[in-house]
Amino acid sequence: MFITAAVTGGPVEVPSLVSKWAHQSHENETVVFVETEEGLEAQPVKVGRKNQTHAEITDGLSKGQRYVSKGAFTLKAQLSKGAFGDGHNH
Repeated sequence: MFITAAVTGGPVEVPSLVSKWAHQSHENETVVFVETEEGLEAQPVKVGRKNQTHAEITDGLSKGQRYVSKGAFTLKAQLSKGAFGDGHNH
């Protein structure tokens, strides 16, 4: 017999928590699009634990830093085509 179960524990503190839609893979890195003075930029991050709706960011995102929570896949597609700014991809 097999069963499917979800185990829930108590509250856990995490450095940063983002929507599962916020982080994307780009050029062999996991990135989150963050707001900068120049606009949006793909910022490399390290992902920790994940669940069905959110991911823990253990490094690369500062507390209170504004990031794209929905539509990051579309931004990644634009970045991959070189459509950001002057065309350089980072």
